[in-house]
Amino acid sequence: MSSTQPSGANRQLPRSHLLVLNRSFRRTLEAENKSPRTIKAYTDAVRLLATYCQAHGHPLIAGELEREHIQAFIADQLVSCAGDSLLKCDRVGGWRGQGDPKRR
Repeated sequence: MSSTQPSGANRQLPRSHLLVLNRSFRRTLEAENKSPRTIKAYTDAVRLLATYCQAHGHPLIAGELEREHIQAFIADQLVSCAGDSLLKCDRVGGWRGQGDPKRR
């Protein structure tokens, strides 16, 4: 099983593993009465970060992530979405609407 796939086995992962923290993050967002779309967008972003980190040999433990790991992830997401409309590039869930994000 991939370590980026949440499951009942999360109890075997360290508490500071991104996917374990993501479950807690979801509960916090729900307790704050965030919209379902906001919750999905934010937790999808964490899941995508974990997938990216695993694929690139970066740590999956929150305290071990460095600024450059996050910057590389963001740059990768921007390149992945280059040329797409904002509606089309909704993988992270943060971009909605139409047009080029650089023109916002």
